[in-house]
Amino acid sequence: MISDQEGFVLEYTQNIDSDNPTIVFSYHHLIQEDNIWHKNIIFYFQIPTHLLLENKDQLYESLLPLLPQIVDNKVYFVDCSKNHNNYLEVFFYDISTKAIEQIALPEKNGHYFVPLLCGKKFYCGGTLDVTQKIPLFCF
Repeated sequence: MISDQEGFVLEYTQNIDSDNPTIVFSYHHLIQEDNIWHKNIIFYFQIPTHLLLENKDQLYESLLPLLPQIVDNKVYFVDCSKNHNNYLEVFFYDISTKAIEQIALPEKNGHYFVPLLCGKKFYCGGTLDVTQKIPLFCF
């Protein structure tokens, strides 16, 4: 929640099919007006199934690298649906304009994770690309 009258909720399917290469998530904006809560889906994104289910590529430490982050008037998130290798790429949703934009980061053979704000810079981790040795990128 960003206030007592506004917040965001992440939704995913109750049953995850391990044979499906991705899991679809929806991100909802909740607003309370006149004591009535309104829920609007603001965007969908996909995460590779192998990052969440038990296998050698599974994230063990936390789901935090995959969870959308709200900074100022933007929601930063990752999505693999536009990448032919199902690699996670970084996007933001502008709450004011309702537009989604991809953040231009160096191309790599691996996933980027949701950027986190530290001071005045965003830091974006991801899976290691052994060809480029770029485990972290800031913008």
